[in-house]
Amino acid sequence: MLQRVSAKSALAAVAIHLLTLAALWGRFRLMAVVAVLVVVITAGNLLLIHQIAPRFGFKVGERIRIVANVLHAVVVGHITGAVLPNWLWMPFSAFAQSGVGVKQTRRGLAFSCAAQSGAAIFLDRVPLLYPAAFGLLAFICLAISEARTNTIVDMLEESDAQRCDLEAAHQQLEEANAKIRRDMDDLQKIEVELRHAQKLEAVGRLASGIAHEINTPIQFVTDSIRFLEGALGDVLGVVGKLRDINSNGPAGGAENVVRGICEEADLPYLAEEMPKAIARALDGLGRVASIVRSMKQFAHPDQELKTRPTSMPASATR
Repeated sequence: MLQRVSAKSALAAVAIHLLTLAALWGRFRLMAVVAVLVVVITAGNLLLIHQIAPRFGFKVGERIRIVANVLHAVVVGHITGAVLPNWLWMPFSAFAQSGVGVKQTRRGLAFSCAAQSGAAIFLDRVPLLYPAAFGLLAFICLAISEARTNTIVDMLEESDAQRCDLEAAHQQLEEANAKIRRDMDDLQKIEVELRHAQKLEAVGRLASGIAHEINTPIQFVTDSIRFLEGALGDVLGVVGKLRDINSNGPAGGAENVVRGICEEADLPYLAEEMPKAIARALDGLGRVASIVRSMKQFAHPDQELKTRPTSMPASATR
């Protein structure tokens, strides 16, 4: 921190030294003495910055620097007769010491103003107006510097508060994004489950439709087979009776007996309806096979293309 303060005040110190030397123009011996004192105080400040302050601490180095610079101002003011540029060290001290602590800055400035003003008044008989005016100017400069420092501190605190608010908002945004991602994952899972449910529902409706479509041909196939079963029993009964008549030999009135047996079995009706029953059964089975083929094509639409021959058999071309 001492290095930063020294770097900021270096140009102003050089300007004051040059103005002091300019005020002594023509008094070259005195200018040489003041120049030597300038070199000495500059070397002393560099020594404080690079040697004493790092070894003994900033506060000790700052106190030694203030005392040395005040003694330099008092000595230069005394030997030059309190020239006007030398009074600029008082407001310069207000800016040079600001930022190192409010109490320490005020104490250092009060010490600088009191020492330089007291030496000028009692040793050089300077009118009270000069020390009073430059002392007031020094404290005005200190007030301006403190106000500027407080403004910067408030801005930094406000910036830090805004940074904290931004971090909190960023954290809330991250949590909101994480919650949105979790909700999206849940929605995707629900969507997948809903699709599965819809597929199962569609499969159920399809199975119900297939069962309804197959039930009708199966029903009249079953009825036809039951009819054929009963008709076959009647035909076998007629055949058995005819076989008994044939084994017992012809009897009187055999024609009447055979006619009675045929009428009892209703052979004409059976002869007419049995082919129809067989045709209905075959038609029902054909419908069932057609439904099964349609379902197979629906489930595997490319299978028929894969199994279909790509060329005609050799025998077909002959």
